[in-house]
Amino acid sequence: MLKSIFKKKPNKSNNELLLDVFYSGKYKETIKKAEIILSKEPHNTDVKRIIGLANYKIRRFESAKLIFVEIAEKTNIKDDWFNLCTSATRSKDLKLADKAFYEFMNESSIKGENGMLTQANVLYQYMIALKDIKEYNKAHEQLIVLKKYYAGIKQHDDNFLGQYGVPFIFTTLVSGKEILDNVYTKEQINNWLNDFAKQVDDYGKDSIKEFKEKHYPELV
Repeated sequence: MLKSIFKKKPNKSNNELLLDVFYSGKYKETIKKAEIILSKEPHNTDVKRIIGLANYKIRRFESAKLIFVEIAEKTNIKDDWFNLCTSATRSKDLKLADKAFYEFMNESSIKGENGMLTQANVLYQYMIALKDIKEYNKAHEQLIVLKKYYAGIKQHDDNFLGQYGVPFIFTTLVSGKEILDNVYTKEQINNWLNDFAKQVDDYGKDSIKEFKEKHYPELV
């Protein structure tokens, strides 16, 4: 019986028990148990999704990508497109990553359960994934879009940004520092930050000033 692969817990489905294993950080065990379930329930998308996430956690990005491309094409759910975007990026399949990112942003894709997957946050996560594989020019494109996003909203304090799932300006700049260092000279970085400061409110200006003081004191 499938239930025999788990310790018995009342009122929990196999999917829920599998998630318990996943959230405990036992990713390889999660995959093994999930594959047993999948052998009996080959169309269980939730279990496939958990396998994809577990593979991603242990940096098997190619395996995660192959799972999520199948799932996302089937479900058209934004969460699945996001997972495909990040796994495809980290497996250096940038054409597929772009497609997944476009589909996430597409109004026709279906909103998922993860409320943190706002457009701004996905831009941020895509930028980080690109940075981590040293695709600095492409990561810079996302950073530019984020800069424009901040310029388009009226408030920039952390409470407001957090309420709407927008990364804090200071956090974005810290994550983007490696990108700035690889696409600009110091003078260009200073100009870029000064231009950014002109487009945000006093809270945003303070965040940019704090970033410069901590990471580019020579520019202050």
